[in-house]
Amino acid sequence: MSTELPAFEDLAPQVLGRIAFYAGTSSFLGPPTDLFALLSTSRKLYNVLSFTKNKQLWADIFKFKFDTDAAARRLSPRWSTSECQAEEGRKRFAAMRRIRHEYNAVAEQHHLSDLWTAYLMLLESDGRNESQLIEWSDIRRFLYYAIIYRARTPQGSSSLWFVDTEGTALTVWLLWMTANAETTRAEDPQLRAEIRALLHPFVVAGFRYPSIQTPDSHFDLPLCPLQEGIAAHTSGPPPKITTLLHYNHQLTIAAPSLTSAALLAASVRIEAIQDISPLPAVSRNLPPTREIANARGLTGKTLEDVREFQYKVRTRFLERCTLDEDGNESGSSSEIVDSERHDEDWYRLVCCYDPWNDQAVLRGKVWSPGTLSGSWDGRVMIPHTQVYWTMLLNPHIPASTIGVSQDRISFEFQEHHCLYPDEPLTPGTDETECGDDILNAWLPQNIVVRHLEGAIEIQDPVTGRNIRYETFLPNRPLSYSKAACDKLRNSCIPVGDVEEHVGRPSDEGAMPAEHVTPIHDDDAWEDTVEHTSSGVKDILVTGKTSQRQGEAWGHFTILGRVRTWDGLCVFVRTPTNPQESHFGRWIFKGYVHDNRLVGRWRETSTSVENIGWEGGFVMCKHQD
Repeated sequence: MSTELPAFEDLAPQVLGRIAFYAGTSSFLGPPTDLFALLSTSRKLYNVLSFTKNKQLWADIFKFKFDTDAAARRLSPRWSTSECQAEEGRKRFAAMRRIRHEYNAVAEQHHLSDLWTAYLMLLESDGRNESQLIEWSDIRRFLYYAIIYRARTPQGSSSLWFVDTEGTALTVWLLWMTANAETTRAEDPQLRAEIRALLHPFVVAGFRYPSIQTPDSHFDLPLCPLQEGIAAHTSGPPPKITTLLHYNHQLTIAAPSLTSAALLAASVRIEAIQDISPLPAVSRNLPPTREIANARGLTGKTLEDVREFQYKVRTRFLERCTLDEDGNESGSSSEIVDSERHDEDWYRLVCCYDPWNDQAVLRGKVWSPGTLSGSWDGRVMIPHTQVYWTMLLNPHIPASTIGVSQDRISFEFQEHHCLYPDEPLTPGTDETECGDDILNAWLPQNIVVRHLEGAIEIQDPVTGRNIRYETFLPNRPLSYSKAACDKLRNSCIPVGDVEEHVGRPSDEGAMPAEHVTPIHDDDAWEDTVEHTSSGVKDILVTGKTSQRQGEAWGHFTILGRVRTWDGLCVFVRTPTNPQESHFGRWIFKGYVHDNRLVGRWRETSTSVENIGWEGGFVMCKHQD
């Protein structure tokens, strides 16, 4: 006597769910097409396994195809429920399809939201997200079409490229984050030239475009609620703030800095051209080496210096996260490149756009102690002076007419921290008495820095106090001198009495989704992210050029400050050789993006109320 087997669709829901999972994950890359085929075979199967009926199945598929560690680390548990992950997966699959079929996607209504989806995926990537975008979606091809679409100038109006800075910033950041040396070298020369031309205005006229998250005229943030406005002199307009759907929740976020992305993307294209170009003709008249120059009594650059700058000083591309054949991270723990490198960028975008708000949800660290400590090397882009000043007098002169020269910049930085319970140095005051003297790196005028063993000491000209800042010691068992570590260890640090956004965030993950009730009323809940205090109340930066680089490109000292509100680094570069005073006193201000310090420089002789002579710079930290 035989027993008839049940029909496939009559199997227990748990069994069907398991079969459906394997169908949906038969291929790591791309949407779960085999599962879609399975759902189309039977209405009964569809009712058990469809997206609306089985969120857990689709959440499991999401966790197989995408990275989840960053979201668990940065967001509260209610963002990691099965429903949230399933909805996020549906949004990403739809965006990936549109990106893959770029001919229809570029001009659609989803264009901006797809750029945001891809950008946030890369900020969360531990390897899987970027594989979905680069290998399956072919996002770089989409981005080239997006650039062409945004650069078009409709009759009687301006192009989106310069008007919609939010979309352009996302496009250029994606272009940078998905690039490597091979893809950049392989670009069609005409396409590369067109991209450089589109990026050029952001390099020479960056003051017209968003470059910082919060006005740089103020150091002490948040601002007092009674202060109605901010100082008028700031570095360009603020980034656009938008609210979008992320993991099925409303997320308010600022667009990333447009000028920073433009500088990175422009730098690597300039370097690709330098790779295949001869040295400038003027360099033929230089002494071949430093030894020969010294023997002839000559100073300045040598042919050796120019050759090294042209062919060896390079902006490092973002490293790809390495996956094995199963889509898991591979390599030793010291070799793994993951989403933690983007944590500070994430927190900066979601927490630092409102200078009055100190209670921003999801606030986390925006600076890691010791970030700047070490040697840095890169290039500074210098607009040609005469045409630049003419452009400031006549805004109708296009930025494309301004030439740019480049010099090498090399600094050896040290970080110095004011540790709890000491009170830090007061900010400076500029000539308007409304700002904190950005042209002096937010420092009081005429301060004197004394270098001690393991620290620096500064006399505050406002209070008359001598303030000690402990020197951070990278790659050492103790981050500071033993006495400083003992003092910090024995101090009881009250919550909120130090810069809580400097330090290391908690590594606790989200609780199991089944233990969290989905909440759709975002206004009724406040998200928080746990992180431990570093005890750091203020960060000063000192530095200098090395002897070797100073002989070629000028000897300078550095004194600056890091705004712990958002991690904005500002420092003053001063020539130390009286014979090099023509270099002038410049400020450099920018953010660190994964060991790349990117921003804008400005001369300080022009009043803070006026636009000065300025340009961009990109520096990379030497790898140990």
